[in-house]
Amino acid sequence: MTAVTSSTLFSEPVDLVYNILNTRTNVADPRDATGARKFIYTTEPFHKAFDFKEFPYIYLQFPNITQEQSSADGKHKMVSYTQSIVARTIRDGSGGSRVDAGVTDMKTITDDIMETFNNETNKKLFRASRLFSPEISLINSDSAIIGMQSLHETEFELSYGMRFKVTT
Repeated sequence: MTAVTSSTLFSEPVDLVYNILNTRTNVADPRDATGARKFIYTTEPFHKAFDFKEFPYIYLQFPNITQEQSSADGKHKMVSYTQSIVARTIRDGSGGSRVDAGVTDMKTITDDIMETFNNETNKKLFRASRLFSPEISLINSDSAIIGMQSLHETEFELSYGMRFKVTT
């Protein structure tokens, strides 16, 4: 992993979180264990899934970034990141034929995401990038009916931070 600097405050953390989620040993795709199918998106893929063939999937939103002055002399700043991760499944599951398998798929994906960001190996990847205190929270879990299909959605918030030297 590449260390985050004042010139990569956005790009490096986005790449780090994407790569961690996109590792199938961290978060398994219930539909394709080989990893050949696109499972993690950084743009809203809902329009691609109207025929429900692209479910399940994870939508990784870009982080919100807040900077604060952290040193009296103004030479260092604290940066706080919050990033939404949305997982979506459908009632019939990844195969499209197993009744209520979408709930099982969501439980598996949720457990994988929670475990992934609480895993010491992945926390070391954050530290190697000069990011600290990654914390994952499940902030919402809901279901809706869309196109005669029951859609399950779970939203997580990943927060982390860093301290960097201000360039002159």
